[in-house]
Amino acid sequence: YLRIAPELFLKRLLVGGFEKVFEINRNFRNEGVDATHNPEFTMLEAYQAYGDYNTMATFTRELVQEAAECLFGRQVVRHFDGTEHDFSGEWASITMYGSVSAALGAEITPETRYERLVQFATARGIEVDPTWGPGRLVEEIFDIEVAPQLQAPTFVRDFPAETAPLTRAHRGNPGLTEKWELYLCGLERGTVGYRKKERGGSWDRAN
Repeated sequence: YLRIAPELFLKRLLVGGFEKVFEINRNFRNEGVDATHNPEFTMLEAYQAYGDYNTMATFTRELVQEAAECLFGRQVVRHFDGTEHDFSGEWASITMYGSVSAALGAEITPETRYERLVQFATARGIEVDPTWGPGRLVEEIFDIEVAPQLQAPTFVRDFPAETAPLTRAHRGNPGLTEKWELYLCGLERGTVGYRKKERGGSWDRAN
């Protein structure tokens, strides 16, 4: 069988008493395919009992930094095209709504009217699908206005509940979830929580 995700098996181990589990696995998906999400990909998926999205952000950063040390002897890595990326130190952390607000020059919150979001989107050449809700619109604006600028490792946190329905509700902000995505070179490279294309906490090497 071509497996679409290892998460159910890993979660069974958590329930069985193994408090930290991971698997480097091959996945096969026929949904959400685009230039950065292949239908066949390798993924590291990990779970930790009693942790939260802050715990997993630290785990992800340290994992990448230690891998860089093992491969290159330092935390600055060289890409095949000759560019270098510095993975050292603490990584930047921004919020979905805060970064969109900064890019638009206007405050955007989970309570922002749908009609206003449509105006912002159409002004930037985004074709608005009538099935999208306000949360999806915010993410589409983010993809155009913010994501390409995120060249250094950056955690984008606190996603709309609309687009992450299976993720833990944010402990302090209604309408948001405790989900992050890790961006590098303008592309999403990993996630904790549920995302519109894939589920699970993962360091995703789909491309």
